[in-house]
Amino acid sequence: MFTSLQLWFEIGLGLSGIIGGLISGIVYTKIKAKTEEKKQIEESAINGNGSTYQAKHTIVHETLTSLRILCGANRARIAHFHNGGKFLDGTPMKKFSITHESCEKGTPYDGANLQNILVTMFWNLIETMRLNNTNIMTTDNMPDGYYRSYNKSTGVVAYAILPILKQDLYIGFIELEWFDIDNVPINLKSFRHDFEQAKDFIELELAIR
Repeated sequence: MFTSLQLWFEIGLGLSGIIGGLISGIVYTKIKAKTEEKKQIEESAINGNGSTYQAKHTIVHETLTSLRILCGANRARIAHFHNGGKFLDGTPMKKFSITHESCEKGTPYDGANLQNILVTMFWNLIETMRLNNTNIMTTDNMPDGYYRSYNKSTGVVAYAILPILKQDLYIGFIELEWFDIDNVPINLKSFRHDFEQAKDFIELELAIR
């Protein structure tokens, strides 16, 4: 009889341990999920206390503005590539949107007009980006096309562009624009150093979650 009671007691203890472990696991999972959800809300929110998200993009914008001033550009901006749905034949739409923009006083901000833009509309710009060099391109020397016409209509006389990479993937680009040919940098060695340095820093900041 004693052996039987002892057996049931040990079985009870074992079941209690299993049930307790399951309950603890469920509680832990729920607490972890709520903590992650709270963290995501705090990171995406615009609040007085700030967040790593806000700090990151503040640094990116300040770096972009410093680059614009250093290079004498009228406008500097960052774009990100993203998906944009599909065409009727199932082909994915590849688009980009301006996410950061810094303009000299008196230069109009244009980022709001460049949201969800089909990559194919600015293919000359994308092809230049893929060259991954710091050459300054003039609008007059561009091949005929939508982007040349766009620059002409907005007063852009020259531009420079570098890709933003994450490993080997193009995730966006940084572009500088000049509205006066006399303001285009003459010291190209210094310009290239400044542009590449700022690009590398911004690329690193955007890669940090």
